[in-house]
Amino acid sequence: MLSLEEQLELRQNLFLEKQLLYLIGDPEDLTTVWEKLANQFQKKTWANKLELRQNLFCLRLKNGESAQEHVKAMIEEFEALSVIGDPISEEDHAVHLLASQPDSYKMLVPAFEANVVLTFKVVTEKSIHEERKLKE
Repeated sequence: MLSLEEQLELRQNLFLEKQLLYLIGDPEDLTTVWEKLANQFQKKTWANKLELRQNLFCLRLKNGESAQEHVKAMIEEFEALSVIGDPISEEDHAVHLLASQPDSYKMLVPAFEANVVLTFKVVTEKSIHEERKLKE
């Protein structure tokens, strides 16, 4: 059990919103804090998986929007799914990114068909390159 001084220091170092402190109570250690927060906000229920998958499927890059911001949003959804025990394969990362592209990017798909290994990194690089070309 942590001393009162250690508990206060732990709470100060967590950078939690004050209204969330009730969730952690009197923590014994950082692992306990993490588990309590994960149980509250990263529930491994099918409903949570469904919501995260729907968020992922609804992500669409619109013409004129930043490809980098779009990729960042996709990565956040992939990570959220992974945290709750529903990871998506590297190849599916790439497929989701390609599927979320606007029609003006569709010429990328045939370019990837010859590629034996489709990776998220390669699709990201090509998408950002395509965005630059379209802006010119």
